[in-house]
Amino acid sequence: MQYGSSLGEERVEELPEFPKCESCGSGLLALKSKVRSDVPQILEKRKSRVELTEEEQTVLSRARRAADLVLSYGRQAAIALLTWGVGPQTAASILAKMHVRDEDFYADLLKAKLRYIQTRPFWD
Repeated sequence: MQYGSSLGEERVEELPEFPKCESCGSGLLALKSKVRSDVPQILEKRKSRVELTEEEQTVLSRARRAADLVLSYGRQAAIALLTWGVGPQTAASILAKMHVRDEDFYADLLKAKLRYIQTRPFWD
């Protein structure tokens, strides 16, 4: 899984349909703005076979789910994941609908965003 640095900062509309890492060519890319800043350190820790805490495993799992979506759905996954209140689980359910029209895709993203806004105050 590649994290941010080799991708640089790009606008979503400038991304190719299926983005790849400029360094290694991998399509397994995590969006820097959607994962915690300590993901690179957690990845290094995992690569060196140091046992991860439960929280670190959760963080890495979430980043991996987001990267899997970008690998599978490309720019459309990036758009979904960058929508406020849409995480990997919600994005996956929206992307799985395989919308024929872009309008339907964006309507589902808007519904998810509104659902997040309405329900977020009741969490915790």
